[in-house]
This record gives sequence, C-alpha cells and structure tokens, in this order.
Amino acid sequence: MKHTNPPKKLQDLNLMDRFLFSELIENAEAYKIILEIILEREINFKGEPIAENEKRKELLGKIARLDVCAIGDDDTVYNAEVQKENQNNLHKRMRYYGALMTSKLLPEGTIDYNRLSDLCMIVIAGFDMGGEGKYCYKVRRMYEGYPDKEVYDGEVILYLNTKGKDTAGVSNELIAMLEYFEETTDDKALSSGYERIIRLNEIVSSIKANDEIGVKYMNAYEERMHDIQEAREQGEEIGRNEGIAEDDRGDDNFHPGSDAGERRGRKPGSRERQRRVGERDR
Repeated sequence: MKHTNPPKKLQDLNLMDRFLFSELIENAEAYKIILEIILEREINFKGEPIAENEKRKELLGKIARLDVCAIGDDDTVYNAEVQKENQNNLHKRMRYYGALMTSKLLPEGTIDYNRLSDLCMIVIAGFDMGGEGKYCYKVRRMYEGYPDKEVYDGEVILYLNTKGKDTAGVSNELIAMLEYFEETTDDKALSSGYERIIRLNEIVSSIKANDEIGVKYMNAYEERMHDIQEAREQGEEIGRNEGIAEDDRGDDNFHPGSDAGERRGRKPGSRERQRRVGERDR
C-alpha cells in the first residue's frame, strides 16, 4: 500500500494531535495538571488513569474511543479528549459517550441512582463550539423557560476553544495552556511563564524522545492507513457490483456500467473512509 502523505514525525506533533494527547494523559501527573488548570481546583486521583484501549473494551461491547478516564478522590469521573475539526456531530456524540460511561458507573444490582458518580467530560477543540468567541463553554441540563434553574444530574460537559477571543471567566494560565496545545514547543511553554505548563512540556518532551512510543505511533499510522484503504476498496467493490448490474441490463457489446461503477465506488468508499476515520478519532 502506498502512502502518498507520510505522517508527521512524532517530534512534530502538538497536543491537538490525538495520539500525543492520549499518550500524555496516561501520565497521571500530566492529567492532573491539565484538569487542575481547566477546573481551577485541586484534583486527586484514585489510582491511575484508565487508558482508552482498556476502557473501550468494557463499554457494552461497543468500540468507542473514550481516550483516558480518571476517577477523582470524590468519585467524580473525568474524561478528556481533543478534537481538531468540527464534524458537526459533537453534541450527540458526547450524549452517546456519556450514556456509555454512565452505564458503568452504577454497581450491578444497585437501584439507588443517587449513588451514580458525577461525570465531567472535557473536549479541547480547535474550533469554537459555542460560536461566541469564548475559551470555555459549560453545558448542563436546564429547565426550559427557567434559565437559572439547573437540573442537577451530576453530568457536565466542558467545550474548550483553543482559538478563543473572549477572556472573561477564564484564567490566563488556561489561555496559555490552550495556546500551548496548538503550538507544543519548548519556546511556547517557557514563554508562558507558568510552572505547570513548563512541567507539562517536560513530560511531552520525554514522550517524544521515547523510542517505544515512536514505534507505537508508526504502528498506529499503519493501522489507520490500512483501514482507509480497506474502506476505499469496499466502496469501489460496491460501485463495481452496481456497474455489473447495469451491464446486465444493457448491450452485450457496450459495458459502461463497470467503469461508471468504479467511479461511483470511489464516493461511497470515501464516505466509508470518513466514517471509519471519524470513529477512530473518537
């Protein structure tokens, strides 16, 4: 299989690249720093963060990419992810992921729903989810017609915007961290002047220098390219089959259907590829 677009080097990734972010927050210290800057309070974990490849096997048999979860000492469950591009499905995707995670938070056989742990889902986005230029949008359920009356069900979603403009209600350190996510370099970390961001960068640098993680990155890239190629071939096969069906209805000496089918096959192949890539990016 030919790779027309070689992958970026691991050293050139920034924290808006899902692979690097996922590797980073498997480190409990790094995850703690990120959450504390976002939530502006101290966070302590029960145990180590749970990596996505472990968690996704547990959730109703569904292969859902949930990045890395961590449980606070108050039993709050934290889930964080990065999203570079707006695929126009994020609200419903978060609803789905929230349901998957909630299904595992109540011990089997328990009927007291008040024992459900709180759930905090965080999306660090490279776009403005709320469209208001803010750095942070908080989503909770509310009573319609009563904007100040909250439905407290223990779930909150935070959409962070790395390209925000309105600094109201957020700390300068959070803004500096979001800028660092977009430009993950030594210079950017040092120029922020924040010790926690500098420490975060030290952990990132150690990840980028790790040969085993470099191999893991290339393997992930190869797997992704394989999935894309497989989806393209499946789409083209659909198109060829449609073309053969058209041929059977036409002149025996004229077979435009096969060629047309292959051309059409590229479209469903492309759609299938985008669907698979979107699922893997989640």
